[in-house]
Amino acid sequence: MHLVYDVAPEDNGKTALELLRQRLNFSAAAAKRVRLHGQLLCNGLPIRMIDPVPAGGKLDIIHEAPEQECDLTFPPQVGDIRLLWQDSAFLIVDKPAGMLTHPNYIGETHNLLSWLNPGLHPVTRLDRDTSGLIIMARNAYIHSCFTQKPMEKYYLGVVHGQLAASSGCIDLPIGRAEGSIIERKVSPEGRPSLTEYEVLADGLTPSGERLQLVRFHLLTGRTHQIRVHCAYLGHPLVGDTLYGHHDSARTAEDLRLGRQALHAWSLRIQHPMSSQVLVCRCRLPQDMEQLLEACQLDFLPAAPVREALFTDELTLT
Repeated sequence: MHLVYDVAPEDNGKTALELLRQRLNFSAAAAKRVRLHGQLLCNGLPIRMIDPVPAGGKLDIIHEAPEQECDLTFPPQVGDIRLLWQDSAFLIVDKPAGMLTHPNYIGETHNLLSWLNPGLHPVTRLDRDTSGLIIMARNAYIHSCFTQKPMEKYYLGVVHGQLAASSGCIDLPIGRAEGSIIERKVSPEGRPSLTEYEVLADGLTPSGERLQLVRFHLLTGRTHQIRVHCAYLGHPLVGDTLYGHHDSARTAEDLRLGRQALHAWSLRIQHPMSSQVLVCRCRLPQDMEQLLEACQLDFLPAAPVREALFTDELTLT
């Protein structure tokens, strides 16, 4: 990626590194990639990161080698992956359940990067069996910009039982479970973890079990945060085999879905280049829609209109 920065009078004498970090929102890692793999020019001449830059100068930053970027234009759908937004900076895609975000240590190829392009940089990630929205930056610089801008993430999930209140905030620290590299648990030694929730619908299944459709707002981003919080409260996500019902305790609804009933539904972000506000909403996938229909859940009066769950939305302001 080629960036150009016109040095302002107040930046006179600052080093190139200071301008990258302070004015262009480069992370330390991204600045290092410029130094190792890119080019840095002032008024057309090569300079070092530690060199001062004069006011009125033009700073050219060649951010990384071409093979580390992705400038392809993608069709609206690639395999089972739907593209809801794409421009020169990033993509927003709808990841299907059952697909990894990126290759794992054994090299599974059924992942977003293998299907789309290895040069993309996942800004957000989802568990294999969680569906929904993921942001993919086209290069490391855009990825770095996203980490320094606010982001609101909302999920939809179906839980067993009835939560104690129709809305609230779950404030329980989460840490790694002993003897596991995957499983997490609520622990006093864990990291602060905050999940806001609101019940949107509830009802009884044909077998008489109560289920609730819940909207979750992540205020922190811990691994498996929603799944761990729900399980700790005694209301695990339907279909969650790690934190929910096991073996003979699995219900018909657990078996019907075959994966945790969790969908990354909505994102509110600032565009990394223009700072415009982008809101993207992604409709519920077919398997969760069928689960709601089979259970005949009744929507609460304060819940969003039902159609909002089954349609996409994209606004830029």
